[in-house]
Amino acid sequence: MKHSNKLSDQSQEATTNVLVQTKQDHLLPWAADYIRTPKGDLLDFYDHPYLIEIYDDQSKEMIIKKAAQIGISTYAINKSMWFADTHQVSIIYTFPTASDVADFSKARITPVIQASPYLRNRVSGGIELKEIGKSFIYFRGAWSERQAISVDSDFNIHDEIDFSKPDIIDMYRERMSHSKYALFLALSTPSIPEYGIDYLFQRSDKHEWFITCPQCGEKQILKYPDSIRGNTKEARYACIKCSATITDDARRNGKWVLTGDKDWGTRGYHISQLMAPWISATEILRKEERSRIRPTKNLTGVRDFYNFVLGEAYGGENVPLNRDTMLACIQNKYGWEINGRSTAMGVDQGDQLHVVIYQKEKESEKPRLIHAGIYDSFDVLPDLMDKYGVSICLIDALPNKHSARRFTLRYPAKAWLVYYNDNQKEFVNWKKDTEKREYRVIVNKIESFDNMAQKHKDLNVILPHLDSELDQYIRQMTNWAKDKEEDSRGVVKFVYKKLGADHFANASNYAILGVDKLSTGSLAKHQSEALSKESKPITAGILSTKF
Repeated sequence: MKHSNKLSDQSQEATTNVLVQTKQDHLLPWAADYIRTPKGDLLDFYDHPYLIEIYDDQSKEMIIKKAAQIGISTYAINKSMWFADTHQVSIIYTFPTASDVADFSKARITPVIQASPYLRNRVSGGIELKEIGKSFIYFRGAWSERQAISVDSDFNIHDEIDFSKPDIIDMYRERMSHSKYALFLALSTPSIPEYGIDYLFQRSDKHEWFITCPQCGEKQILKYPDSIRGNTKEARYACIKCSATITDDARRNGKWVLTGDKDWGTRGYHISQLMAPWISATEILRKEERSRIRPTKNLTGVRDFYNFVLGEAYGGENVPLNRDTMLACIQNKYGWEINGRSTAMGVDQGDQLHVVIYQKEKESEKPRLIHAGIYDSFDVLPDLMDKYGVSICLIDALPNKHSARRFTLRYPAKAWLVYYNDNQKEFVNWKKDTEKREYRVIVNKIESFDNMAQKHKDLNVILPHLDSELDQYIRQMTNWAKDKEEDSRGVVKFVYKKLGADHFANASNYAILGVDKLSTGSLAKHQSEALSKESKPITAGILSTKF
């Protein structure tokens, strides 16, 4: 009998050890035991079945492109608490701004801690720093370098990455360079295509939630509008093959299926509100209708419907230039030219120089692209000026400010340094600083890019026949978008968003500004008088070196 009790005790001890080990290695059992809703209830996986695999996923890098209000932010909180509780680590958890940190901490993090008797006894600290055992979670904004912290990290969590500053996210990633864990989780409602969370998701294994039709057995992803039948009075989810009703249970019994390339080494999940059993097809249609004709505080337009309801990036009018627009500007009788006359040249500089040259056609008065090249040295620019008969050249003032200025000093009043300043009211200002012997152009970037895009849409630009060089050019010309952002004063304005390599886009913008100046001279007036202190760009002092 004693032997039997001994075996029983050993079995119970082994079982306990397994459970402890399981909780240390897996978030799901830990959350099931220790996490409660603000009302004190257990986590709901019945109506959130898509969360089960996500909670149990141990991938090193995870990307979650999501709709709003589907449980992912709570998952991220729980994962941070679990990892801190079961390991001795440092975690960096970011939100777009410092005020977002404070709001989220009060509204979401504190209730999670208070609802759990276990966490109440384990967690201490304030809004920006939580201590759990021997671990620390740093909550920070991801917009200003002042908010970035110089601490090592084992796990970075970035909530609403689309509204964070990419450079700051990169800074935080460097904090994991020496970690043996180096876990990365990015989650966000998407904004525009190929930006932020959508860019990361496209470079993941792209898991989608497939449901099975109860009638014909067709496996499918629920999508708007193909998977909905009816109207805003009464609607239902329907099979895309046989049109049978997709029941709530069918939506609950879905399965995650890999649709991308696992070689990316990144786990990706896409979650829309169509997956949520508590959201009816009728409600989806009503949200779409409100987004079009009756904007509300929480749903302000079609883009918001795609972003926050469908969890999809939306371009629409926010991507002014696309490939079709560019291809429509091609006239096959033209090719690349080896020389020219009375041309305008734009130069985008960085590690390399991207040079674009336009020449205005006599018959049509339209600027024609005659050269687009990539060069390694400023030394080639004088040869290009001579060969193509350049009448005006606009070149980036930065980052190689001294090389750019030395070049412009060789061509006074012909070569101009370009600065972007989106805060100025004018579209473009042409300035002559006699004291510094500097000819500069100060440009509102988003307005000038809108101007360039409209010329292409109106077919007022001529491109040569399509070849590999023009294809590369077109790719860069379409790697930008504009998006609305609200500044600290509550003012909403359009801002430029880079979607990929955009060097030729900047060089073309400069060249087209040059063409307009040669054509009319009406974009702005030369100002020969010395600039006032208020008018000078912040970089003016840097360029004051005597030559």
